[in-house]
Amino acid sequence: MIQGSIITGRILDAFGQSMPDVSVEAFAVAYHSGILVLQPVTAKMTDDRGEYRLFWVPPGEYYVGVTPRAPTRTARGPQAVETFYPGVTNITGVMPIVVHSGEEISGIDIGVRTERLARISGQVTSTVVPPPAPPDAQGAFAIIAQAQNRSADLILISHDVAGPDITDPRSVATVALNSGTGQFDVANVRPGSYDLYALVNDRNEAFAAGRASLEIRDQDVSGIRIAIHSGVDVRGMITVNGNAPPKGEMRVSLRPDGTLTKLGYAPRSVLVDANGAFRIAAVPEGRFRVMMEQAPTGLYVDEVRQNNLSVYDSGFDVGADSPMPIQVMMKSGATTVEGKANVPGATIALIPTTRRQNFALYNGTIADPLGNFMIRGVAPGEYKLFAWDNAPPGAYYNSAFLARYDERGQPVHVLADSKIATEVAIIRDEGK
Repeated sequence: MIQGSIITGRILDAFGQSMPDVSVEAFAVAYHSGILVLQPVTAKMTDDRGEYRLFWVPPGEYYVGVTPRAPTRTARGPQAVETFYPGVTNITGVMPIVVHSGEEISGIDIGVRTERLARISGQVTSTVVPPPAPPDAQGAFAIIAQAQNRSADLILISHDVAGPDITDPRSVATVALNSGTGQFDVANVRPGSYDLYALVNDRNEAFAAGRASLEIRDQDVSGIRIAIHSGVDVRGMITVNGNAPPKGEMRVSLRPDGTLTKLGYAPRSVLVDANGAFRIAAVPEGRFRVMMEQAPTGLYVDEVRQNNLSVYDSGFDVGADSPMPIQVMMKSGATTVEGKANVPGATIALIPTTRRQNFALYNGTIADPLGNFMIRGVAPGEYKLFAWDNAPPGAYYNSAFLARYDERGQPVHVLADSKIATEVAIIRDEGK
């Protein structure tokens, strides 16, 4: 049995006075599509002296933060805001607390910061046909269902895609669309760069969205306009060595980029037809990258183009109208990289030395019970090979995480149509 640990400290306000009855929380670090996510593990309220004691904390790495009581909608002037140890509001300045089994860590004191909070207001309009009320809804229940189908959820997401969000999206309001006005007024928004999404479901229960980009500094922002429209079709064609693809099932999907990733949008993969054509329906506004989910052995993606321009590394935009078709050019000659990590269950990652914004070039697997690994379908190029004994799933997609270990990656030169055998040194997680 692993022995739990204890984290203690004191919370002070901007004037150095104790803050009683505020929530202090320890967050575990996880990763989703390269985005750092903070998952609440344990929380306690401070006592009358502003002191807290978090106990039964499992070994690992944590961020400790304090959440002051929310200000009223009419509050004016600087307000206490969520602050992380050692007293920062910008998550890039957070100091992780490494907890070992059975230890007590004291002195994790946090001085709560203050910021002037803003109000944002505007209007949401929608051309989306909502889904009908359930067929078994009668009377008042049918009215309620129709009202729910004519409302939009507003979600505020930071532009900092490398930084974390708390596990749940930041829903800030629900806007009624029945009246045709769609007015909203949201108080207590912290300074920063955001995307404000308005979300509804259409008649096919598909995801539909509108978005406005906001820069919030030291004053309120009004007159925001968000237009929601149904998703559009993204069509494309796949070729292999300049010809139609060979027989064999192929699947393609779109990976969201930017704040749409934080929103949790994950389009389904679709089958490619015998001629190499594909269609992905109901794609919302945003930036995307093409991902091959399944392809015959020995093939790799060499290039992705739109209107004769390369979009493989940069991705492409989807708006209110269907975008220009996508051309996915594949080649034969993919490489297999295999070897030994000598640690069962180790996380293995083969990461390009350049073009790291293109996650389609990342390759990963888990070592088998004997510590062996095999990665197939690798495109030619220059890579670094990493192996961690206990890395969080998907952590190597995060640029800040990878930067901590970049010098410990083993260079690998991949040639077309080859097979590479190697042994890789394990990177130990000292926080466990």
